Amino acid sequence: MRRPAPGTINATFAYRDADGDAPGLHAYRWYRASPNATTRTLVGTGTSPQRTLVSADAGQVMYVEVVPTSADGATGTPVLSPASAVVEANVVHYTNDTDVAIPDTGQWVESKIVVEDTGSIETLRIDVRVLHTWQSDLEIQLLTPYGKTLTLWNRQGTGADHVIRDFLYPDEALRSQCGVWTLRVRDAATQDVGHIDQWGLKFR
Repeated sequence: MRRPAPGTINATFAYRDADGDAPGLHAYRWYRASPNATTRTLVGTGTSPQRTLVSADAGQVMYVEVVPTSADGATGTPVLSPASAVVEANVVHYTNDTDVAIPDTGQWVESKIVVEDTGSIETLRIDVRVLHTWQSDLEIQLLTPYGKTLTLWNRQGTGADHVIRDFLYPDEALRSQCGVWTLRVRDAATQDVGHIDQWGLKFR
């Protein structure tokens, strides 16, 4: 499952009219600029006070210029906002929430995520939710599309239950994110059982 994380930015201002006219449909002009830049690029116009951010906005600051408009169509002096905070990049969260039983026999079980989007890893982030009594029974590995195996969990912990945590691998930067990613888990001891509840990947 691919879960994009889109964002929006909203414009608000206080409308006042010297003649007491009711507000009409205001005009909004949206601008994008590099932080600390002295020039801006017009990236959208319209009558909506909300803009949906796009990938090109990442790392930039946004401005909005409002043209106040009364109900009779008269326009006032345009007002330009200060710069917004730097827009963070949208992060796609790839997940698999299909349960996979972990048998008490020591064999590996697998759960896969297929990433079709191209791009390079900035920081590899893996979130894991494995529900299993006695967490120190477990071995958990991630098989990457580029042939590398990452050991996430190797029977550490205590007699506590479950492995629910995030793993961070900045050293995987610049590798391709595209391909089949495989989480595999095994129970290396007897008696306790559980299942892979869900897991996911982020690449920045």
